[in-house]
Amino acid sequence: MIHMPMMTASSRLMVVAAAATFAPLFLATAAPAGPACHKYGPAPVALTGMVTSLQVSGPPGYGATPKTDAIVQVPILQLSPAICVDADPANPDNTAEQNVNSVQLMFQPGGPRFRAELTGTSFVVSGILAHGTVPEHISPVLLTVTDMQQVLAPGEPAPPQ
Repeated sequence: MIHMPMMTASSRLMVVAAAATFAPLFLATAAPAGPACHKYGPAPVALTGMVTSLQVSGPPGYGATPKTDAIVQVPILQLSPAICVDADPANPDNTAEQNVNSVQLMFQPGGPRFRAELTGTSFVVSGILAHGTVPEHISPVLLTVTDMQQVLAPGEPAPPQ
């Protein structure tokens, strides 16, 4: 049998003070590091950021033949904060990505359309995430747009449609 000495009031107070001091440190290490990573499609996501446009070399060589390549404007969503995207085990093209601060916006016929006057404006953009796989994909992560909602400042009127 182990004999433990009796704690005095002052030693109990020191134990309580130490527990109060160190408990937040232990709790902080047990808390999750941040928001969960996004998933590639088919489930839709909603990302918030500023719509911009990037001028890049297009077809036929996408930069490999600068003298004959067309110059194209590619719509981009600048994200803040950056996101991560989990790998998709069902599709080896959809690899994990960390610290993604921009995604290329892909517009489909019959859906929302990109207009130059959208640049410099904040939006919540909904759509399906995929990984870039061909030369036209200038960013590692793409968002096929299904909906765009402008983020308005308090008291700012909605733009005309």
